[in-house]
Amino acid sequence: MTIGLVVKLKVKAGKNADFEKGFKAAQLGVRKDEAGCLYYDLYQSPQDSQTYYVLERYTGQPAVEQHQKTAHFAKM
Repeated sequence: MTIGLVVKLKVKAGKNADFEKGFKAAQLGVRKDEAGCLYYDLYQSPQDSQTYYVLERYTGQPAVEQHQKTAHFAKM
C-alpha cells in the first residue's frame, strides 16, 4: 500500500526565496535518487505566504524511511 504525507512548514519572513531554492535542490535529489518516492511537490498557502505544504507519496514505509535518511532530507 502506498503512503501519502502532507507536511506543513512555516518559513521565517524574508526567507521564502531561500527556502524555495533549497526545496528545489532537495526535490531534484528525491526524484533522482529515490525510486520509492512517487510524488514530491511543494505548494504555498494562498492565505499565508509563510506557510508551505509538501505533498509526498511513497511506495511504502521502507521508502519513507529511506527518504528520512538522505542528505537532502537532513539539509531541509
